[in-house]
Amino acid sequence: MSLLWGWITERGITFSDILILLFSVSGIIWGYVLGLIAPEELGKSKKYFVWANRIMLGLILILVDYHWYGLKEYLLLIIFTVLIIFLFLMEIVFIAKRKVYQLLIYFLILISFFLISDLNFRLILASMIFGYNLISGTLLKRVVE
Repeated sequence: MSLLWGWITERGITFSDILILLFSVSGIIWGYVLGLIAPEELGKSKKYFVWANRIMLGLILILVDYHWYGLKEYLLLIIFTVLIIFLFLMEIVFIAKRKVYQLLIYFLILISFFLISDLNFRLILASMIFGYNLISGTLLKRVVE
């Protein structure tokens, strides 16, 4: 445990960063609640939620790539971009196994949160993660039923 805490403090990750990340992850819960409140709207607009989810993922990709391009972290930029695009295309091709690819995409987004060094970019990314999770949580409500 102390090794993990040492890595976290060495990277400059504070308790407030973890709280910000927890808030952004709570979007899944709020999206699920939103799906419970208005289930009749969810049936009609599923395709719009799927497209909004994809657009939000694209915006997250652009933000993270922009940050790493500005820092001249080209290796991180290429690896992250290739992995996200690969997983995104695999999600579209193998729609039946969509949940697995969404979890992998989600994992990459959370890893990128900790690799971003600028606080302003972390806050913007956290709000975009919240929006992505809000949409994903709403779609999750439809999958559970």
